[in-house]
Amino acid sequence: IVSLVFGILAWCVLPFVGALVAIVCGHMARADIRRASVDAPIEGDGLAIAGLVLGYVQVLSGVAVVVFILAMLFTGLGGFAAHMIYHGGRSFGDANAQPSETPSPSSSATRAEGAGPSEVALTADAENYPLGPAVRKLLQNYFDAINDKNFSQWVSVVTANRQRQTSRSAWLQDYRSTTDGNIVVYRIEQAPDNGLRVLLDFTSTQDVSDAPKDLPSGCIQWQVVYPLAYENGAWKLDFAVSSASPQRQVCQ
Repeated sequence: IVSLVFGILAWCVLPFVGALVAIVCGHMARADIRRASVDAPIEGDGLAIAGLVLGYVQVLSGVAVVVFILAMLFTGLGGFAAHMIYHGGRSFGDANAQPSETPSPSSSATRAEGAGPSEVALTADAENYPLGPAVRKLLQNYFDAINDKNFSQWVSVVTANRQRQTSRSAWLQDYRSTTDGNIVVYRIEQAPDNGLRVLLDFTSTQDVSDAPKDLPSGCIQWQVVYPLAYENGAWKLDFAVSSASPQRQVCQ
């Protein structure tokens, strides 16, 4: 009887504790029933079994709930950890992630009036990456080519695949009114394909007619991931993967 009572209580007011009492008492009751003599039998085996069933089901249900909660917790923590690793513990444009105060200037670097300085700057995290200086030089040449409308220079810093798929006339049309500035590299990291991924943001100014169709603005802030590939003894900018779509917003 005690086992059955606590088995019921386990589902009402004493979860887990009541289940444990029901299980213990149920096994003790059944042991006493088995030891009883034939001449003086003890009844209640059915009640003890009922208490055991209620107790065990309650315990198993509780364990399942705990496992589910832990799984959800670790999944959330894993996603948060991945985000922190990928973004270096900050979001793009975080005020605490200050760029290096001494970016390496480029001879062709100019000041982009509306977009801000065109010199590529690196945060301390990106600066400390072994290939930081090489990445800065590559990106400086890339953005200088866009700002100066120099297709030949642009071709020299992108992969052969991008060169083949981009004509001079189409490139000049795409960037005819574009000026890029406020370029900050936040993080450089190894990519699975032995390449590099560069996380950066920059500002572009352009004629509204040349802006993205879904964001028709003369000034846009971009947050992008540029993939780099090692080709013919040098790092080149490759096509961005579809899963790394840029984030963008109208300038504040």
